Amino acid sequence: MKFFIKCCLCFSLFFSGFSFAEQMKKLGKYDVHYIAFPSTFVQPQTAKALGLKRRNNMALVNISVLDSQSKKGQKVTVTGFAKNLIGHHKELTFIEVDEGNAIYYMAQVKHSNEETLRFTIYVDDGVSKQELKFQNKMYVDGN
Repeated sequence: MKFFIKCCLCFSLFFSGFSFAEQMKKLGKYDVHYIAFPSTFVQPQTAKALGLKRRNNMALVNISVLDSQSKKGQKVTVTGFAKNLIGHHKELTFIEVDEGNAIYYMAQVKHSNEETLRFTIYVDDGVSKQELKFQNKMYVDGN
C-alpha cells in the first residue's frame, strides 16, 4: 500500500503541469489535497488490494485531509458526486485507506473521452461540513 501512496505523490510531482496534478484548498481548519487521474496509473497489485478497477475509462479521485496546524492526516467522512457538462450526476463512493501516518479517501468514477467532470466533495468531521469544488477534463487512457 505504501507503494501506491508513493506512486500518487510521484505522479502529482511529475505531472504538476497537467490538469490532473494534485491541488490543495484550505477548508476551515483543514488543508484538503485532491487529485483525479486515470485508474490505469495504479499498479495492478495495488488496485487489487484496494478493490479498485483499472479501466481506461475510469478515474480515481484521491482526497487527503490534513490539519492545517499539525499537518497530520484527519479521519473524516468524505462524500460527493461528479456532474458532466450536461448535468449527468455520478455519485462517488469513497473508501478510507489508513496507513497510520497517512489517511486517504478514494473513489472511482467512469467517464467518456474528453468529458469534463465537475466534482463536489463534502468533508465532514462531525462538527462542520466543508465543501470542495473542482473540475477536471478526463481522457480515456490508451493502455
